[in-house]
Amino acid sequence: MSEDSSTTRDDVVTRFLQNACRDWRSGGGGSEIRMALHTASRLLEQHPDIATENILTAIVCGDVRVVSELLRHDRALASERSGPRNWPPLLYLASARLLQPGVADHATEIARLLLEHGADPNAYYADGSDIPGSADEGNHFTVLTCILGRGEQQFAPHPRERELTALLMESGAEPYDAQGLYNVFADHGSRPWLSNDIVWLLELMHEHSLRRGRAADWKDPAWHMLSVGGHEPGAYHLLRAAVSARLLPLAEWMLEHGASANTRAANTGRAQYSLYEEAVRAGNASAMTLLARYGASELVSVSLNAYEMFIQHCLFGDRERARQDIALHPDWLHTPQALIIATRNDNAAAVTLLLELGVSPDIEEHRGRARALHAASFAGASRAARVLLAAGADADAREQTYGATPMSISIWAQRPHMTEILAPYSRDVFSLVFAGKVERVRTVLAEAPALAAALDAKGESLLMRLPDAEDDALALTELLLASGADPLLRNRDGVTADELAERRALLRVAARLRAAK
Repeated sequence: MSEDSSTTRDDVVTRFLQNACRDWRSGGGGSEIRMALHTASRLLEQHPDIATENILTAIVCGDVRVVSELLRHDRALASERSGPRNWPPLLYLASARLLQPGVADHATEIARLLLEHGADPNAYYADGSDIPGSADEGNHFTVLTCILGRGEQQFAPHPRERELTALLMESGAEPYDAQGLYNVFADHGSRPWLSNDIVWLLELMHEHSLRRGRAADWKDPAWHMLSVGGHEPGAYHLLRAAVSARLLPLAEWMLEHGASANTRAANTGRAQYSLYEEAVRAGNASAMTLLARYGASELVSVSLNAYEMFIQHCLFGDRERARQDIALHPDWLHTPQALIIATRNDNAAAVTLLLELGVSPDIEEHRGRARALHAASFAGASRAARVLLAAGADADAREQTYGATPMSISIWAQRPHMTEILAPYSRDVFSLVFAGKVERVRTVLAEAPALAAALDAKGESLLMRLPDAEDDALALTELLLASGADPLLRNRDGVTADELAERRALLRVAARLRAAK
């Protein structure tokens, strides 16, 4: 089935590149990025010849032969800004994440070709302007930043991120990439994806900065050369991430290479705890031992209040002391921090203890009214989530900051295992539809048929939030239409469900919705 006849070849190529190569300014989080990548992959399946349309599509699709031939005829193509994002080719390569297997296999070979023909290894786009050098540029998203991915939107790293990073640094890319470090290490949506493996990045930065005569940088115990946005000392920023995520080999690499165990935050808006104090408050005994071994000098200055000691007793499984604490302070049963911290740590034993003491599984944080199940969804804390659900936690509670349910957070945070755990308990039809849970949606609509006509905060219907798997999308379309969903409805932008399906290259779904009008 072909697309609407009004769709031109240029339109298809533009949509393909826009969806395959994401720009941080596009927004939307992990679920929106995934939707875009599925759209790009469907467009390529429907129009396989666009892979050789121009140098940008050849780069994104990994066609070395076409790229080489085009560069042989016109060397300037390696640096020319073009395409829907007005980027040089290296940025399209660094940002491409097609879902088809094998398309990234030749990315390093193509990157080398581009660099040999004059591509700038330090090319970037700015999140404040399309014009490099303008006063309102904002943050620089370099080729390296785009390869590393992550960030608040949890953009997947490039499948060849290690070899591409090594090639870029060998070719002159700046080893200290502030935005890249922020995206990998900052305390935001990508923190749960941080692992000890990221040592490879620090090792490359270290190696290439030494080659450039920057050994003195690493002798600064605060690592100011790695400061992110000029706010946090690099040593604090990176070590805090490793300690928070309980990644001791990563933290030890930093300490072995000169980072100070006593570094503190520079941001006055944050409590001025040392790393050791933060490890104590998180109940991270292994980090406490490691930091002490590397000279943490404030061991005796850590002073926990009575409630913080109660949290420690729960985290370390000291049931008797925890019971004594509650006997003296029964009001603590209405304080959420202990349950939230235990859940974020996926400490099922501590969660169980707190529930046995009488803490409600639905206790809310005072700011934003988030619950432990929201924290579990974001962190991927499956063991804690199962304990909470078994205790009767509300699977569809909405926190106030984003109006999110645990189910919608699991989708946004790309936690498919949490989506599977939550789906049998949830009646959040928008999340269930988007996740492709056909039978669960059927059950929910049988109990509450009116939900088929529900609208979300953006004025979109369930027919406008279909899953990426087209068979599931088609099955849900039939189910929703049979339950009374309106295919004529327009969202706030004046777009109907069939038009949205067309944009996503869900052609069978679009045809079915047009037929239902």
